[in-house]
Amino acid sequence: VSVFTTLGIIGLFTNILVIKIVYRNSKLKNTPSFLILHLAIADILSSGQPIVIGFALMYLAPLNWPHQSIMMICRLAFYWWLVGYSLSAAMLTLISIERYRAIIQPIKLRLAGRRLNYIILSLWIACFIISLPITLLADVDPIYYFDCQVEVDLYPTFADIYFTIITVAVYFLPLVIISICYTCIIRKFRRDTK
Repeated sequence: VSVFTTLGIIGLFTNILVIKIVYRNSKLKNTPSFLILHLAIADILSSGQPIVIGFALMYLAPLNWPHQSIMMICRLAFYWWLVGYSLSAAMLTLISIERYRAIIQPIKLRLAGRRLNYIILSLWIACFIISLPITLLADVDPIYYFDCQVEVDLYPTFADIYFTIITVAVYFLPLVIISICYTCIIRKFRRDTK
């Protein structure tokens, strides 16, 4: 737990630093910086999970907190981690799309203003919704409180379907989109340098 908690604290502070730099620097008030700001917020949500679980399991469980309280902390920590993880993947995908549009299709309407805000709001809402089922699967061992994990045995069919959807939506789909965007960008740079 302590290694993950340490990494979570480092991630928390570095992303707070990124937010502070983007927020205070007037030269960074543009679309890429706005997307990086949201990426940093998403990373804070992901970084917070090991901190919360580390705190709950190391300090609250030995105080004989009720099992339900520890379980709720565990579920919320996994929920916010998955929101942050899926939002990070979505922001990285959106950054690659924005770069693709800026380089490959510079004449097209840029992602900015209300349009960008609606896209980001939609991504936040989608990530909140797609992460909700993890709260049904996260659990704490009733005997050994220090074991906060996702229990796929509780609902095996549901867990299989859910994790397949999460894997496709949060890993494979962003990977494919990002790969296509950057492949097109690299090809354009190679053509332009010949």
